[in-house]
This record gives sequence, structure tokens and C-alpha cells, in this order.
Amino acid sequence: MKKIFIKMSVIIVVVFIISFGIDAIYRNIYHLKYELPQNIFILPEIKDKYDIVKLGNSHADDGIDFSHYEGKSLGLASVGQPFEYDLAYLKMHTRQIKKGAVILIDASPLSFSQKIVGVGDALQTNYYDGRISPFLIPNINVGDYIQSRILPFLRSGYLLRQKHMEEIQTRISNEERRPQDFVTQNNETDQKETLSSTIITKDYYNVQTIQEELDNPSSVPSNYLVDSMHFIVNKWYNTDGFGVQYFETNRKDLQKIIDYCFKMQWRPVLITVPVSQVLLNGLKSDYMQVYVYNNLLKTNLHGLDYFDFTKNIQLTNDSFLFANSDHLNGKGAAVFSYLLLRRLIDRGYLPEEADKYDYSPLWK
Repeated sequence: MKKIFIKMSVIIVVVFIISFGIDAIYRNIYHLKYELPQNIFILPEIKDKYDIVKLGNSHADDGIDFSHYEGKSLGLASVGQPFEYDLAYLKMHTRQIKKGAVILIDASPLSFSQKIVGVGDALQTNYYDGRISPFLIPNINVGDYIQSRILPFLRSGYLLRQKHMEEIQTRISNEERRPQDFVTQNNETDQKETLSSTIITKDYYNVQTIQEELDNPSSVPSNYLVDSMHFIVNKWYNTDGFGVQYFETNRKDLQKIIDYCFKMQWRPVLITVPVSQVLLNGLKSDYMQVYVYNNLLKTNLHGLDYFDFTKNIQLTNDSFLFANSDHLNGKGAAVFSYLLLRRLIDRGYLPEEADKYDYSPLWK
């Protein structure tokens, strides 16, 4: 028995030494540094706590711009993030959010239909980057977390091989491309540069500019919105990442967020970030009712405010404000965030002093 134990110990030591060597080669080639596991536990308390927090997926991440809000803000939204991870991030930052803070909860058109992230889902690994404690990650794959965060050097051989294959595929792809492909690509680049040069640069943090934009929406080609719309409509209706079977679980997760906010004496506000009218027209006429409003009706909202900006046609009809059919661009985020700010001030969530947008006239 003793001999077996010694042999096993020697094998383990050899494996670790080889793994460290491969890891050193991998990190040297790609200039990567080894990072110790971070944020294993809930974040500690801070003196200057957050006044306003945003939760949600990429709609909120791209669409809500706090840069001209007075007070300390915290962005906890990210791509593909479901309600259960919104709650996990809130718990991670609980000690850093002040009592009475405003918590913006984005109920986007896909929030209730989004697939529940399970142990075996690839999306799970998006949350193994040290931003959140492993004790708060829902349905955590313990083995995968340990391998990726605690003992990352054990998978360096696989990663090195994967990188090498990607480089080979890229080289072959470039070699196989015909000369006219490059000509077409260059022409498309020239067209985009010509289009962008014809658009006058404006300060979209200026209130007069915002009002002029809302009153007279900028006219730009919207074919890219139509193409994006077809992709999104198919994705939301016809892929296994979304479905009505996830409604109940996501409703319960939203309920947990709201209850937790009240428990911590925060002030939750439900919002729906605007998407383009092109997308709304491409969806079935009852989409918002079935996928959003009915789910909210079945959730105990405790009477909290709900601001639905998909009904603001000044925003949804202005294609100049959208990066694609369901995401605002930087200009759109500045405009929308101003309207959201004024709504929060009007409803008493924020003081008038929170408005740091530029009210100076464009022409003096």
C-alpha cells in the first residue's frame, strides 16, 4: 500500500511539473500572466457606497449611460445575463451599495424567455472570471471552476493546442480567399468611411441636441437594422436558447431580486430599454404582451414603478440611435439615459442635482 501511495505521489508530482512547464510555454508565447483566484468571498464594505446600480443583459449594458448622472454608479449588466445572475451580482456587492440606492432592473424583451443556465452550459464559464464569488454562482460546475480558476495550468496543453489550431485555420482561410474578396472588403470599408464622414458630429450630452434629435430623427440608411431584425427574430423564436418554458423560472428569479432589494432597503425600478421599431415590427404583434407584460402581471412587483421605453416612438423610430435592431449605440445611450434620468428625478428617485447633462445653448 505504501509503495502504491509513493508511486501515485511521484506520478502526481511529475504531472504537475510537466503542466507547469507547458503552462510557462503557453503564457510566454501569448504574453499572458498567471492570475491568482480573485473575489472568492463577498466584497468588503466601502465608505463611498453606490447610489445607483444597473442590472440586466447587453440591452442595459449598452443602453444605460451613467456618465452624466451625479453620484456613484455601478454597472452589473453584461451580455446574456439572466435574472439569477443579476441577483448573484447584487449579493456580491451588497456591502458596497448604500441604503436607499436606486436599483434599475432591466426587463428586456428576452429576459423571461431566456434559457436557464445549467451546470453543463458553456455560458456558465463566463462567470468564472473572478467577478463573482463561487459561493454565489448559481448551478456552479465545481470541477470546471477549480480547473479554470484554481488550477488553470492543468489545461494549458489543451489551450495551447487550441490556439495553434485557430492560427492554422486563420492562415488557411486567408490563403484561400480570392483577390476580389479583398477588393470587396476594401470597397465596403470605403463606403462606411464615406457614410460616417457625412454625419455631423454632435454632442449628445447636450439637452438641446437631444431635443432636436427627438423632434427631428436623423435619417440614415436602416438596411442594417432590417438584416439584424431577421437574425434576432429567428433567434428569439426558433433557437433553444429562448422559449416560453423558461417563463416561470425567470419570473421567480425576478421576484427574488425585488424581494432582496426591499430587504436591503434599496429602491428597485423596473425598466425596459428601447429596441428599434424595425425589430418591434418584425416580431409578432403580441410578442411584448406575451413575453414581457403578462410575466410582469404574474410577478408580485410590490407596486414598484415600471418604465417601458419601447413605447417611446421618438426613440424606437430613430435608426440613427441604434447599433443594431435591439441595441442602442453610444448616441442612443446618451439620449435614452437622459430621458431615464429625468423620469427618475420626476418620480423622486433622484434629486434634481443628479442631472449633469449640458443645458447650454448650441448657438451663443
